[in-house]
Amino acid sequence: MRIELPDNYNAATTFVDENIRQGRGGKVAIYYQEQKITYQEVFEKVNRTGNALKDLGIEIEDRVLVTPDGAAEVEPGVVVHVSPGTFHATESDGPEPLELVSVEELDELLADGAELIDVREKDERDTGYIAGSRNIPYRLLALGETDLPRDRPIVTICETGPRAAIAASILAAHGFDARAVADGGIYSWQAAGKPTVEFRRCGS
Repeated sequence: MRIELPDNYNAATTFVDENIRQGRGGKVAIYYQEQKITYQEVFEKVNRTGNALKDLGIEIEDRVLVTPDGAAEVEPGVVVHVSPGTFHATESDGPEPLELVSVEELDELLADGAELIDVREKDERDTGYIAGSRNIPYRLLALGETDLPRDRPIVTICETGPRAAIAASILAAHGFDARAVADGGIYSWQAAGKPTVEFRRCGS
């Protein structure tokens, strides 16, 4: 399944505003080292950054290169446009668009032997995961996983989709046939009545 994005696509609306609207502001959106950053904090940082760039004279549809501190290289393919309070992401010349997988398609891929990578943190995964999946938090995939298979598709999944898409993008950039369950993740899997395994520690 491929999702066609409109010419004016606001990623902040999909991945930030929508989670705020649905009352998930207090849930963790990003795990980074020892930090846990909630959707509300991301919302505030996005708006603060957008307005700061506006104050620097950057206008709507100006192109801005965004790279983390110490980054050795920048993956091509995404151009970030800035407007007050938000970022607009559009594709530039670069890799093929990431292939996205629905919950229904995931069943078929797993039956055909695809490798399922649960990219959530361990404590999240323990609340319920798909049997047979492998747990590699998405932030660790950038460090390189040499033992991942290259002879079959790799599908990434998280709670609601954004981290799975990031993880699949990282893997695809390194030559893997990677796809993401980017429309609901584990929540949609469970809502469809499909089974998950809950990790129980001794004595609990």
